[in-house]
Amino acid sequence: MSPLSYMRLLPYDLGMSRRLGFSLVLVLVAFASVAARAEGGAQEGLRLNDVQARGTHNSYHRDPKFPGRDADQLGWDYSRKPLPNQFEEQDVRQVELDVHYNWARDDFEVYHAWFADDRTTCELLSECLALLRSWSDAHPTAHPIAVLIEPKDAGPPKNTELPENGDPFTRPFTAAEYDKLDRVLFDAFGGALADGGRVITPDDVTTAGKTLRDSITTDGWPLLDTLRGDVLYLLDGSDHAEPYSDGWTSLAGRAMFVQAEPEQAVAAFVGRDGARLAGEDKYGRMQRLVAQGFMVRDLVSPSEFDVAKAAGAHFLSTDAPDELILSASPGAPSRCNPVTTVARSCDDLSIETHAHTPGYEPPPDTTSDETDQVLYEKADRLVVRSVESAAEYLGLPSGS
Repeated sequence: MSPLSYMRLLPYDLGMSRRLGFSLVLVLVAFASVAARAEGGAQEGLRLNDVQARGTHNSYHRDPKFPGRDADQLGWDYSRKPLPNQFEEQDVRQVELDVHYNWARDDFEVYHAWFADDRTTCELLSECLALLRSWSDAHPTAHPIAVLIEPKDAGPPKNTELPENGDPFTRPFTAAEYDKLDRVLFDAFGGALADGGRVITPDDVTTAGKTLRDSITTDGWPLLDTLRGDVLYLLDGSDHAEPYSDGWTSLAGRAMFVQAEPEQAVAAFVGRDGARLAGEDKYGRMQRLVAQGFMVRDLVSPSEFDVAKAAGAHFLSTDAPDELILSASPGAPSRCNPVTTVARSCDDLSIETHAHTPGYEPPPDTTSDETDQVLYEKADRLVVRSVESAAEYLGLPSGS
């Protein structure tokens, strides 16, 4: 933590002499910190890519529990806590939201698969982000939360049993939908850092005259202490990343980073899989790219967790957040990245100044998996909300 961060956390009821004593100590700490940075010493300030954090897969998901579903076959038999509860109780710092554009409502809905698996803890993207914002506002010294956005296109069902994208009110993403999506993401946190908001954008980490890739690998990511309370958006899937980034050439003005290949101009996040050096496995590739300055989000099973940690994955997304121990330090929600901080001093507890704000309570989890509640939600999505969508599109009065 920077000396200024310590100053913000000092209690205000200290006597004058004690405050002067603390000030002298802080001045000495500041001088030591500046000198160490000038010499490239061990106390150099932590950067965003020095963080390693736990994430969840399909972070909005509720068990569909409809009659006739074979849970073991489909793998949908799990329910997530509401987003603030994941941050507060499970120390999650990366979430994944599947986003469908409802053309009738002109809004983005969050769920997994139409009809078969559409239960969610937050119906609209704006509602999900408002929950994230409420927790972030109550935890201003938390390191940035990463939000993976996965657009879901409309189209024919993948097969006759699983109509994942069969919602008649959903349509494919085009340039217009990407622009609308960016506006929702910016609005939730007041815009980009450069505009006084709290969204860390590609523009915010791009050096003038350089590509995003070269900025990351030569100048590095911003200092962590300058980003506390902010949010980082990441677009999932190359099918969407390519048009969103203008053919992998530019993310200027965009809200999200994309997962790109390391040689591409827009590369800042890279995937685990891709071209490898001779004798290199996928985790060896990951470790090499992390050392170069790229960041990685990895979806891991419990058996992959330890090797992904050692390889430096920054956001370890999992279906079992309670089973996977990230840091050996009690009270540390995240961990010093073992690849980027290997030659420097780093304490896991320095990643966040505290894990919980005294007095903060996340909203109660009122979502039930009881049969009556499940059937009510199913009828609401398939009938009531469909009628509302059509009425909104047709411009009919509310309640028509």
